Amino acid sequence: MGTSSITLYAQWTAIPYTITYDGNDNTGGTSPATATYYMGQSAHAGTSGTLTKVGKVLGSWNTASDGNGTQYLQGQVFTMPASNLTLYAIWVDSGTIYVTVQ
Repeated sequence: MGTSSITLYAQWTAIPYTITYDGNDNTGGTSPATATYYMGQSAHAGTSGTLTKVGKVLGSWNTASDGNGTQYLQGQVFTMPASNLTLYAIWVDSGTIYVTVQ
C-alpha cells in the first residue's frame, strides 16, 4: 500500500429468506409454493394451495406445528424477519353443512 489515503466502501448484499409451507398431516393436495423475501419486506401468508384434510378446513398458518407459535391468517401481510420461516397448516373442524330442500 502506498502513502496516499484511500476510501473503502462496504458492498452490502441483501440476504433472501424463504417461507416454506408444511401441510401438517394433510391428506391430499399440495402446499403453496415456497416464497422468497428480504428482511423487512412485506410478505404474505399463502392460501391453502390445493391442500386438503378429510373433515377439516385450513384455519390459519402457524410457525409451530401444534399451533402454539405465531399465527398468520391466509393472505395476511406481515414484515419478513431475518430468518427462514416454516409455516404449518392449522386445521379446524369443517362443521356441519345444513341444506334445505324445498
